[in-house]
Amino acid sequence: MNNFLFESELALKALSSGVELFEERYAEGFSVHTKGDRRDIVTELDLLIEKRIRDILKPSGYRIIGEEGTKNDSIAVPSNKLVWFVDPIDGTVNLAHTVPFYSISIGLVKNSSFVSGAVALPALKEIFFTMGNLGAYRNGSILSVARAELKESLVAVSFSSDSGNMRKRETEYKVFGIINDTSRGCLRLGSASVNICYAAAGRLQSVYGVANKIWDVAGSIAVALCAGCRVYIEWEKCSTRINFVVGAPGVADTIAEIVNKNKLAHLRLVTKG
Repeated sequence: MNNFLFESELALKALSSGVELFEERYAEGFSVHTKGDRRDIVTELDLLIEKRIRDILKPSGYRIIGEEGTKNDSIAVPSNKLVWFVDPIDGTVNLAHTVPFYSISIGLVKNSSFVSGAVALPALKEIFFTMGNLGAYRNGSILSVARAELKESLVAVSFSSDSGNMRKRETEYKVFGIINDTSRGCLRLGSASVNICYAAAGRLQSVYGVANKIWDVAGSIAVALCAGCRVYIEWEKCSTRINFVVGAPGVADTIAEIVNKNKLAHLRLVTKG
């Protein structure tokens, strides 16, 4: 039985190389361009890092889907084959404004099984990763999540970019208000992968997201599952987007219930595999 140790080591190798390239080019400065929406931006760093990561992952033989290098109309998710999902920079707006919450993310997924992941937070000098069936780690420390209740929890959200759908947006704000008012607060850090890694590390007790791109969260969800987080997801039909709740047992269950009750998504529990 494959314990995905090879894949974990390969993801970590590719991630480390991507971080090295990021640090080299970041010091030289970079330009920022929009991709059609004022909040959907890209830098030359994204393109260079994704190419570097692709080159290292290629020997695995699995398909590689990246935010910058794959056309959306050629993607079918979930897939019954193992697929690498790569986000060279999740949180590019934060990067452009020198806010340190951004990441480089790699995840290996089959259907709804998030089997391997590696995520770097370059500005914070942290790497979160899985290592086969040996667990999840932050730098050299193993991660293990403890149970929590919503009233004692700090939560984070990753809103959808669908600002044109006012009915959906009103529901998103309603759910945000419910969770904010019944917890110690609900934050928006600007990077779904950072949110999920922070939940895996116990800094946040739960996080949720609506219509996030799969490459944003594939790596960090794998880390969270290996750290013992509860994970609820829903794949949006005919889309590369995913809805999710991730966090400590107890609080994640409550937030998933709130999201489902308000028909913001139809989430189901997934397990490590």
